[in-house]
Amino acid sequence: MLNDESLKKLSSEQRKKLAKRLEIDGQLYNVYPLSSEQMKMWYFYRLNPGLSYYNCGMHLKLLKQLDDNILTAAFAHVISMHEILHTIYLSVEGKIYQAVLNNDNYSIPYENITAMPDNEEKALYINRPFKLESELPLRMMRDGEDIYVIIHHIADDGWSSGIFISSLYHVLKGNVIDQEKTPEYIDYCLWQKEYLNCSSSDQALAFWKSYFKGNPGFLNLPLDRERGTVQSFSGANKSIEIEEGLYSQLRSLSQSYGVTMFTITMALWLIAMMKLTDDEYVTIGTPTANRLTTDKQKIFGCFVNTVAIAEKNSPNMTSIDFILKLKQNIENVLKYQDIPFDMVVNAVDVKRSLSFSPIYQVFYSLQSKSLVGYDSSVTENEFFRLEPIENETVNSVQNDMDILGIDNGSSIHLGITYNTAIFDGSTIEYILENYMALVKQVVDAPNTLIRDLEWTEKKSPKHKEKISIAEPAANGSDSDKIRETIRSIWSDILKIDSFGNDVSFFDAGGNSMNCLELLEKLNSCFDIELTIVDLFTYNSVDLSEKYISSLVSAKVQNTDSELIDNTMF
Repeated sequence: MLNDESLKKLSSEQRKKLAKRLEIDGQLYNVYPLSSEQMKMWYFYRLNPGLSYYNCGMHLKLLKQLDDNILTAAFAHVISMHEILHTIYLSVEGKIYQAVLNNDNYSIPYENITAMPDNEEKALYINRPFKLESELPLRMMRDGEDIYVIIHHIADDGWSSGIFISSLYHVLKGNVIDQEKTPEYIDYCLWQKEYLNCSSSDQALAFWKSYFKGNPGFLNLPLDRERGTVQSFSGANKSIEIEEGLYSQLRSLSQSYGVTMFTITMALWLIAMMKLTDDEYVTIGTPTANRLTTDKQKIFGCFVNTVAIAEKNSPNMTSIDFILKLKQNIENVLKYQDIPFDMVVNAVDVKRSLSFSPIYQVFYSLQSKSLVGYDSSVTENEFFRLEPIENETVNSVQNDMDILGIDNGSSIHLGITYNTAIFDGSTIEYILENYMALVKQVVDAPNTLIRDLEWTEKKSPKHKEKISIAEPAANGSDSDKIRETIRSIWSDILKIDSFGNDVSFFDAGGNSMNCLELLEKLNSCFDIELTIVDLFTYNSVDLSEKYISSLVSAKVQNTDSELIDNTMF
């Protein structure tokens, strides 16, 4: 497996070797490939450019009088320290690149919004979407003594947020920080390309294939409405508190059996899914830091990966035995956390549909109140204090349910962002109430069989998969030419020539990463505006040809109409 030393070596040699110099709109850029983690963020950004789902926020309370000039200068210094913070993202001939800007090629995104009168409008402004193609992936805004730092997830994760806090403190303090020996995120991107082509990654993929064998990767959740043909990302929030008394019992149980609070609360969510679905397998996604080496821990950027934790429905197992079994399961899975989740999705045989997320539809994360990746002594200093940031205004969701627990050290705040297209708020409240009942039962009697744990029955319609593909009529004599052009683009991207015209792009070897390349090339070639959803819906050469033919035909008709109108005047 590639290690810290290999990362350092790549940082000097591979960067020069793999950098490309491109002129775009009269501007010369040094461009680099994206990491797999970044490609995932870019994919969802292109899918929903108007959403702020992947905005990561920090709230700092000023404890010392600092004027805007001082804060702007400090902010600018932190940006210059980390290349990923002065990087933009460019699409060139279907390829996605990141371009590190020179210090004189960008402005500092600092703004004082104290005078903005409407608080709701102010909150929306602070958390507005980024335009990653043209602006830096972060902004700092001052509202009186409150400082809000928003960084897009393509350049940030929880660990990096800690690095930012530490960097800002040391800059304000006037401390000298030696960054020369620390690799940059670009170096990690190049390192990852090497790693994914070595035997270690093959072994990891073999593990994941075996791990999900027989698991359909789908939960039959009790929905209030039938799924649409295409997954909706509209979200709303419900929350509940594991208060101090119950939290103390939960903590004691975890310590008695040598398991973490994450493991025990995750186990209870898996049991909850068993009670909800009666499925043979239950699977929940969860984030992992993916910083297994020392050098990775020093780099600012998006390393966070997703792993899917799967368990068989075990009604005859005691709760505590299930928790201990999950502990071992998690330890085994985390050995392979550096394999990008998209590669796992492509490697395993699970149920696929445009109407739900693959492998898991429920996501769980338990976070500490404090950030990782920084010296805890800077949490509260003479300049500022890190404050909790409220996230109750989130109106988008990536999965059926995204569950976030915040461990405050004396209680756990549990919030669920749920898909409003398929769930009513009352159903989520029902799930939260029953989860709390599970917690109480397990801390009181950990040797209770899972089948004997009480769960209130709720009558609700079950999921009925509904997948329909509309096939627009092909238009005219150019259909053969369009079909061959599509095949040529597929062959170039997939590096294969033999595939049927009725085969799905994804069955032919495509994935979410090269799906974006396909999107860019088709749009550029035919001068149309396909979306990601279109590619999933019309996912074969034949279906693509029919749809693209209809778009091209409509475009020609519109052009003809415009010409006629113009000649009349």
